Amino acid sequence: MNTIKIPDDVTDHVKKLFANCNNGVSADLSTFPAIHEESLDYNLIAYFSRNQMPVKLPSNWIVRIDAHFIGGGKHFITWEVADIALMMVFRNKGKVVRSKIVIIQSKKLYANTLKCREESEYVRSFGLGRMIVPDEDHAELIEDKILVFKDSSRYQAFKKESEQQETMGHFERRWGMGLHYLFYNPYKIPFAVKMPAEFQPTLDHNNIGCRVVRKENFRLRNRAFSLRV
Repeated sequence: MNTIKIPDDVTDHVKKLFANCNNGVSADLSTFPAIHEESLDYNLIAYFSRNQMPVKLPSNWIVRIDAHFIGGGKHFITWEVADIALMMVFRNKGKVVRSKIVIIQSKKLYANTLKCREESEYVRSFGLGRMIVPDEDHAELIEDKILVFKDSSRYQAFKKESEQQETMGHFERRWGMGLHYLFYNPYKIPFAVKMPAEFQPTLDHNNIGCRVVRKENFRLRNRAFSLRV
């Protein structure tokens, strides 16, 4: 693929969009650590839905970013391999210069005391049935407690060399398409939140937030990132 010189205003525009989305989604997890991972996906997509209009920049380039929820489907055999699809289209003087699509599997960081549960019957139901929360789940949700993100916190739904990872690898090889992981994190670690909430937590600079990692990096011996999983 030929190298393309991208104007600074295009780069700045894209960085600003992703930074604002990062701040919003990370704030959602920071203020309510028990938020469903799927809800974080929806919130990320909702941000880009509000900002999906094509934007013409002073350099005469037009940029458009769109996001779609693709989770829950059987993408390969009986497995879901991704939750979010992001597409960016770049035009110069009306002509498409480059388009880019990223397929993402998301995982959230769990605050200590929270447990990742297998999908229950009420979650698998349809329509209003999805709104029904069993009494024991509701009691746990409103119980007085301090939820803490710290170094020992884990992305509990992520397991190295799991069947899901194997299936994602099969998908990549079959279609020649690289997949990415999106790790949802709070603004900072350590970070503590009292539940039920009695006030809005104060959030400072977003020092951690969302992190995107190519799936193939997890099988590389010398990788340039560190994630506690």
